[in-house]
Amino acid sequence: MISVVELVILLVVVAVVAVAISRRRPGGVRRRARPRHIVVRIVCGALAAVILVALGVGSWQEVRRAYPEASEGSKASVRVPTQPAPVPAIDARRSRVEVGKARLLFRIVVVDSQGGLQRPLHVAQHAFDWPSERGRAWATDFEVEGTRVSTRVSVLRVEARRRGNGQPPQIEARISYSLSRESGWSRGSSSGTSHLAVGQVSHRHPLSMGGRPSPRPLSLVAGPAPHLSACYHFELAASGDPLAEMPLGKWMAAHEAESRDSAQQGVHASVGHRWSPELDAPVRGFALAAHLGASSLLLFVAAGLLAQLFTRRSLAFVAMLAAVVLYAAAVERVALGTHLSHMENADAPLPTRLAGCTRAPDTFFYRRTALRRVQTVADDAEAPEALRTFATETARAITASLPGKP
Repeated sequence: MISVVELVILLVVVAVVAVAISRRRPGGVRRRARPRHIVVRIVCGALAAVILVALGVGSWQEVRRAYPEASEGSKASVRVPTQPAPVPAIDARRSRVEVGKARLLFRIVVVDSQGGLQRPLHVAQHAFDWPSERGRAWATDFEVEGTRVSTRVSVLRVEARRRGNGQPPQIEARISYSLSRESGWSRGSSSGTSHLAVGQVSHRHPLSMGGRPSPRPLSLVAGPAPHLSACYHFELAASGDPLAEMPLGKWMAAHEAESRDSAQQGVHASVGHRWSPELDAPVRGFALAAHLGASSLLLFVAAGLLAQLFTRRSLAFVAMLAAVVLYAAAVERVALGTHLSHMENADAPLPTRLAGCTRAPDTFFYRRTALRRVQTVADDAEAPEALRTFATETARAITASLPGKP
């Protein structure tokens, strides 16, 4: 990847050319440079300082966003049965029988699979009285992580299916559903009917696919790129069950095994879609601008404002452009150091270490440093297995993104 020294050398060469052009007018007449008025210089300096401070503060906020202390999902609870669910007897001549009077608890849980773990963000739930609410639709809409979600569900049939080897009958629900999502310019929807196994997380809708994070307009570092999905879950309860409250986090932990495969797919998706060809473009300056996004325009403006403090403004502009690039590199180094520290902290919770590993590759100047530190964690026999697996995938993605790699 491009180094800071390499970029500064390029800017110095450009500065020499700029000085040679600016020293003479057409016709060979030397141009006399004059400084800006003192008020103009004060205003320009103040505006440049505001821009750079805002970018620094915004970058630190993006770093902190990768480690949420609490979310709506972590404070939420779900309603669970307090009594055994009624299981109808199945006649020997039949393989299925419809469930009688009962309550069918429906939940839609939005989780973030970033980093290989499933962090609950939001839950919506409803209790269907069966069979009096057969075919009656329940609808809800909510917003989570900038994604607007609307869903509509109705229960068409609930039945018990015979299983062999002396196992108890499997309760299944046939539902009609529709789900739509909207996030910025991205929209999508799905609908249809489905058979779901009651008591299991058995239906998933992807809401976002992660992708390569990019900085916000007032940030020099990339923030988290969640890998969101909506999970459907049904549970059977007795008709008169008063139900009880259970913390969502505890409920998710009880159903972790059911969702492990989907969460692992989220690991590969969040790593595999991160890198983009423009970061290895021959014109390194354009690659840096692509990496910073809209923040590169603010750096350009700040360099122009700082150049007004000097007499030879054309030369000063290139020098200030080098200075703001060094500033961006310094901010990125602080952010990367924070992520790597969280990743390597053996006393930190596993979700925190995974979040640090997830953010470690989002660097333009220090990718080899990130690779070395991530690979060290991947080879650490004392690190948790989930962290080692994700670090290995991340190290492969960084290696593939380095110059000269396919």
